[in-house]
Amino acid sequence: MKVSFQTPNHNFIAKFNESLCAKKILEKLPLDSSVSIGQDRVCFKINIDTLPGSEAALDKVTGGDVVYWPDIGYVCIFLSDITPKKDSSLGLVNIGRVEGNIDDFSQISAGDSIRVVSMGEEKEKKISTDSVPNPDRKLTQAEIDVLVQQLLAQKKKEQENKNK
Repeated sequence: MKVSFQTPNHNFIAKFNESLCAKKILEKLPLDSSVSIGQDRVCFKINIDTLPGSEAALDKVTGGDVVYWPDIGYVCIFLSDITPKKDSSLGLVNIGRVEGNIDDFSQISAGDSIRVVSMGEEKEKKISTDSVPNPDRKLTQAEIDVLVQQLLAQKKKEQENKNK
């Protein structure tokens, strides 16, 4: 399942895996939190119940991995590769992977608000700008982002045609 990490100035997409932690987080979406910045990660606090040790802890984390840190209740997006200490009680659990450029995460500031929303399976379909959506349904942020990208591409194409 794909999720969108939305900050005031950025939107990042990640694909969650089938782990128990990932499923529990998906059940709680949408989630709102505040960003904390570490040397090699962007983190935010969430409130989910997990059993300590219920999933295998990671031996290595790769830049772009999305992990849950059950001991302190944080979701972390790692910006570089790390190897947790063997004697550490971190117990990091992989819950997914960022799609796209992780360098953009360095533009997020500590204290920024962050919202995590499910993109759902239907978001894989192309959203048409030719039809009016159901007026009783609000668009999701992911749908708005796609529409804006399509409109900007259309405007750019029109501008290029004018300049010819």
